[in-house]
Parts: sequence; structure tokens; C-alpha cells
Amino acid sequence: MSDFTYEKPNEAVFFKHLVHFLKKDTKNIRSKILAETLESGRCVISDSGGMFSRKRWNGLFTEIFIYIPFEKIDEIQDVDESILLDYCSSLMPPEAGLDVMNVYIRPEMSEGLSVRNDLEFTAQSSNIESIESVLPDDIIAKGRDMQSVYHYLYELYLLTELKSFAIVFVVSLR
Repeated sequence: MSDFTYEKPNEAVFFKHLVHFLKKDTKNIRSKILAETLESGRCVISDSGGMFSRKRWNGLFTEIFIYIPFEKIDEIQDVDESILLDYCSSLMPPEAGLDVMNVYIRPEMSEGLSVRNDLEFTAQSSNIESIESVLPDDIIAKGRDMQSVYHYLYELYLLTELKSFAIVFVVSLR
């Protein structure tokens, strides 16, 4: 029988407390800088699916993933993950039985970033004239031809899907 609850703390509250304690640290100047970098981030607590940490008897191997905005990832230094490991280990409730073994800082990929945004960013950041000046004229012409083919195929696909949806809808009304 274990003395641990194995319940993960609320991730939003845990992260809020982590940032708060980083701000309050007067001994390590890097902690305050790190707190400012992390403020707009979030964390995910992962408990390895039952693998023991071997740090404490029946303690589970736990990793914390901290996600920060992509623009701030360059502000992270190598030492930051070890600083966060110490803080996260001390913040984790001992009765939870979750031994924090690793902390990873990653760029946030789920909010604000998409293939469409990435393409728009690429289009804005690259000058079409400079690309056209590098490519041969026949490649540019073939690219424009392929663009019209892709548009035609996409429209054909949409029409086919619309027709099949209409048939299913009419049949379901009967």
C-alpha cells in the first residue's frame, strides 16, 4: 500500500506558483529574468504512466513540460532547465508521490501558430521578386501552371464533397 495520492496538482495553479516563487528569489538573478520569460507560458505535468523514479520508494517518475511563446524561446539559457527542476521539485506536494526528474522548456505550438500563419509569415518575409530573379523562367512558368491545376483540383474536390453531402442529407430527410 502506498502513502501517496499520485494526483497531479492543477497545472495552471502549479505554474502560477512557480512563476511567483521565481520572481521572489533574491539569491539568483537569473530566476527573475526566467520568471518574466515564463509569465505568458503554461506547463504540463506528465507522470510517465507508472514508471517509478527510484528517488523515493513508490515515487513516480514525473516530467514537466513548460511551453512559452515562440518569440521568447531565444531568451532561454542552458542553465534554466536545472533552475526550474529545483523549483518544480520543491513545489510538487510530497504527498502526491510525483518525483520531478526532468523539466523541459519548449515553444508553444498550439496557439497562434498554424500552417497558414507559417506560410503567410514566409510570404511576408521573403521577397517574391528576389525568388523570381534566382529561378529560371521556365520553372516560374511551370509553377504558375501548377498553381492553376491545384486550384482546379481543389475546386473539383470541394464540389464532389458538396454533392455527396447533399445526397446524404436528402436521403436522411426521407
